[in-house]
Amino acid sequence: MVVKSKSSLLLLRQNNLLNQIWDCTIALVVFADGFFIPYNIAFDDCSFTYWQLETKIIFTLDFLLQFRVVRLDTETGEDFLPPKEIAKKYIKTYNFFIDLIVALPTSLFWKQPIFQVL
Repeated sequence: MVVKSKSSLLLLRQNNLLNQIWDCTIALVVFADGFFIPYNIAFDDCSFTYWQLETKIIFTLDFLLQFRVVRLDTETGEDFLPPKEIAKKYIKTYNFFIDLIVALPTSLFWKQPIFQVL
């Protein structure tokens, strides 16, 4: 269910079907990366460069989407509706740091691939 609030355009509930489909998509991408990354490293195959770009885009979209997902307050049982409260709650979780690292471009850390075949 999409939540409408005075201070926000589109907010998604955490248990929304669309959000669950998105989470399953992210899980499939992570699973596929578990195959493609080692394959690329082992065989020095550059045919997966488009896949790497697509996964980077998907993970960045997921990072941005998490700022629009309404979270349930475990103490009061109420939803965090103001987007500022959603952002504060998300930033305090460990998921924020994992999503941030995954969404950052790898060119910030190194200019060449880490693993090179000698």
